[in-house]
Amino acid sequence: FTETKNKEGEIINSEKRIRNHEGKIISIKVLKGKVDNNPKNKNRFHEVDGISGATVTSNGVTIFLKEDLKRYEAFLNQLRDNGYQMYLSRNEENGII
Repeated sequence: FTETKNKEGEIINSEKRIRNHEGKIISIKVLKGKVDNNPKNKNRFHEVDGISGATVTSNGVTIFLKEDLKRYEAFLNQLRDNGYQMYLSRNEENGII
């Protein structure tokens, strides 16, 4: 995905990633201000614009996302390594889906 905004300025989709180039979960960081989308900024895929005056909230969201994503790391790794279709098939067999 690439970041696209509609005519009201709302983001429709965004190319953000929760993993680094090594495949480790590093989450998304809420910045104070705007993301530097310069191609030389290798962190731009892991950063989102913050809201002025909401530093404490932004820091809380960053920590919350990282901690909760870590809880699901094994599951997310399984999806990445074995594919989503394998997950669906296994759960359909067990009557979960």
